[in-house]
Amino acid sequence: MTMDFSWRDVAALWGAGLSTWLAIVRSLPPRPRFYIEASNQAGADLIIRVVNPSKRTRLVKVLCRLRSLGTEPTLGVYIDPSEAQEPLRVAIKSEAEATITVNCLINRDRAGQKNYWLVIFGWQGSWAVPWLWVPVPVFVSTPRANRLKAAK
Repeated sequence: MTMDFSWRDVAALWGAGLSTWLAIVRSLPPRPRFYIEASNQAGADLIIRVVNPSKRTRLVKVLCRLRSLGTEPTLGVYIDPSEAQEPLRVAIKSEAEATITVNCLINRDRAGQKNYWLVIFGWQGSWAVPWLWVPVPVFVSTPRANRLKAAK
C-alpha cells in the first residue's frame, strides 16, 4: 500500500503545522529583551539593558558564565558595580527595564588578546510554568566592548 502525496496534501500539512506553531507562540508570555550597550560608568565596560514588555513582573538571574575563548577567567556581572552581588538576581516590574553592568576587564587584557564569554541569563514569571527558569544566552566579548566604546 503506497500513499501518493500531491502538492495540496503537502500544503495542507504545512498550513496546519504553521497555524499550530503560531497559536502556541501567541499563547506563551513575552520574554524579556536583552540589549548590549557601551557603558559610561567608571569600572564598567558594557551595560546589558533588560526590557520587560509583559504586564507581569519578571525575575532575571545569571544561570552561568561560560568562557569560550581567551585566557581571562573572570567576567564581572553586577547590578551595581560598587557592590559585587552573587548570585545576581533582579526583579523587573511590568513594562519596565533594568540595567546590568558587565566588566570584561579590558584594561587588564594584553594588546591584541581577545576574550569571549557566553552569559546565560534565566527569566522566570511565566503563567505557564512559574517555577521554570527559561534560559536566554547573551554573547559578551572584549572586541565587542571595544567597538561599542569606540563608537560612543
